[in-house]
Amino acid sequence: MSRRLGDAADDRAVAAILDAFDPDHAVGLLRRLVRIPSVHPRLEEGTELETVAAAVADELSDYGVEMVFYPEGQGKGWGPNVVAMLGGEGDGPTLILTTHYDVVPPYDRSLWWTDPFGAEVIDGVMHGRGTVDAKGSMAGMLAGLRALVRSRTRLKGTLKLVCWAGDEAHPPDAEWFSGITYLVGTGRLRGDALIWGEPYDRRIIHASRGRVWVNIEVAGVASHAASGGGVNAIRKAMLLIDDLYGLRLGEHPLLGRDTINVGKILGGTQTNIVPDSCTLTLDIRFGPPLTVDRVMEMVRERIQTRAQGDPDFQVKQTTFPERKEPAMYDPRGAVFQAMVRAGEQALGRTLPFGGAVSFGDTSEWREAAGVKDVCFFGPGKTVQAHAVNENIVVEEFLEAAKVYALTVANYCGTL
Repeated sequence: MSRRLGDAADDRAVAAILDAFDPDHAVGLLRRLVRIPSVHPRLEEGTELETVAAAVADELSDYGVEMVFYPEGQGKGWGPNVVAMLGGEGDGPTLILTTHYDVVPPYDRSLWWTDPFGAEVIDGVMHGRGTVDAKGSMAGMLAGLRALVRSRTRLKGTLKLVCWAGDEAHPPDAEWFSGITYLVGTGRLRGDALIWGEPYDRRIIHASRGRVWVNIEVAGVASHAASGGGVNAIRKAMLLIDDLYGLRLGEHPLLGRDTINVGKILGGTQTNIVPDSCTLTLDIRFGPPLTVDRVMEMVRERIQTRAQGDPDFQVKQTTFPERKEPAMYDPRGAVFQAMVRAGEQALGRTLPFGGAVSFGDTSEWREAAGVKDVCFFGPGKTVQAHAVNENIVVEEFLEAAKVYALTVANYCGTL
């Protein structure tokens, strides 16, 4: 559905929404969510996914909005999931606001300045696991929805706020990749545009690098370490690592320099045996004009070149378990322009555009959900995600919450 920018909320509606926004409630809500240790159960035992989902549902019940609680996935790492709906009073599009409530563990707590689940505010900064990834976005979306309700804003289109689990880990035997893939895959979620809450420092993200994950098993010949014989698979793998790091990737004006990273090495059996196997896993991120097929071809070419020049070099198998193409959306699209206007209305400035390290698995289910444009937007700096002493500037969180609310009004249109 095409829309004109003139469909955006008028000045009276904007003023009413901003007047109804309650910063104290928003900060209190974020604090309550952060204090629930909703670590993904695949990463740490004792998780409380169900507790945070229930807290979100209780919050929405207080708003008096239509809501559906999906318990499926409880105990499986991709649920339960909560969907709230508002508007639909006229001929307007459907906007999905969504983010996840599972977090990674705090790991070594001795490195934290504060309790990682204490949500302590020091000099205007809230500290705690999940403050930026991604409970800051979730609390901001909820606070924005509350302002829409309290201002009695009537939306032509429909807002769907979706809170789910399953972003931080994906059990290999899980029925669904994540909560949102479950909702789309079972026909429970459709919309025209989607805003995904992730920590991108209040930039409007309309492009993403692609990614390829590579698993390479290098073969060797086992022998006693003191014999001087055999073929050391680990040393051969090290040579291949240097070859792959020499790949001529590229640099995109919006997405930055392409990257390659060896994330894991597994090889050998014991110290006094020459290893006969070494497995590498690599992460390659790239922008256009590179494609998944071209990156895979480049990896295979480097393996072939190494094998041609070294008769003792052998690769047993190469697999590519993760393959995502770069994603680019037109920043002139309605959802992006609705957010630009929201920044001007709420903050008095034009929000910058930017690119993401990843759009996750959105490309795999976007069309099934009817979504035409995908935007990432959220408070907090990306470098804080998964970091020790993760934190968010409270004022920046509040700014994002206001932008969420006004983006909904601008995109869906008001009566």
